[in-house]
Amino acid sequence: MDIAIFWLPLIGGLLLGGVAISGWYGGDKSFGLWIGFTGLILFLLVAAIQIQQFIWQNVNQPDIDLVASTQRAVLKWNPSKGEAFTMFNEGDQLPRGHWAVPKLKLKNKSTYNALDAKISWSVAPYDLRKLLESPSLQKKNIAVLPGSQVQVGNTIYDVTQRHDLPIIFITRDTDTFIPLNIWINAALFFAASLPPEPGSHSPTYFLDAVISWNIPDGGQPKRLRVKATATNMGPAGGLDDEFSALIDFEVEQRPQ
Repeated sequence: MDIAIFWLPLIGGLLLGGVAISGWYGGDKSFGLWIGFTGLILFLLVAAIQIQQFIWQNVNQPDIDLVASTQRAVLKWNPSKGEAFTMFNEGDQLPRGHWAVPKLKLKNKSTYNALDAKISWSVAPYDLRKLLESPSLQKKNIAVLPGSQVQVGNTIYDVTQRHDLPIIFITRDTDTFIPLNIWINAALFFAASLPPEPGSHSPTYFLDAVISWNIPDGGQPKRLRVKATATNMGPAGGLDDEFSALIDFEVEQRPQ
């Protein structure tokens, strides 16, 4: 539809311009003058459409950023007891084996709200079975199940590398989170890669987020990257195979 709105006035202007030239040099200069004037109006209409499209797509649009929470994420695990991961946010109190996914905030710097929005989360594809061959995870009550599931202790997690998180609307300040089936990828990565020495740091884990909305229409999606790094806080309960990690986040913009 947008293509038709642009090309129909342009083609009409070109055709009328040709008719105007023929009329001017064919002897009917009044006819050529008014046909040319009509063609000029159509060319101006094309210019106005282009300016209006620019306004819709760039000016009257939300300006959204994703901001890491001041609360760091916590990951604890005692595989010798057959436990699942305990995941929560720093400052929260949860029983062992329970979880709360990392919190983030959406900041809208525009006066225009985004409606019918979503965040498309993704992580780089990897071989889950190969990851679990890490010496840190061998014989630790972890198993890959059919259907993109992983069993940790007695708990089964869905593990996906892409997930769309619907958001009804994004105002000036909107809470959001990393979905569990995406975050469990990071938890497994940190459990496999975090060095055993207290105070040591893991390699950085990357999560991509694409924020898009349908109202107002024509907006360009915001592409962001969340970088997560874990710090080993030492054995959570004094056992050698038990650990506690704090995860810090940083958000950066990806090329559009």
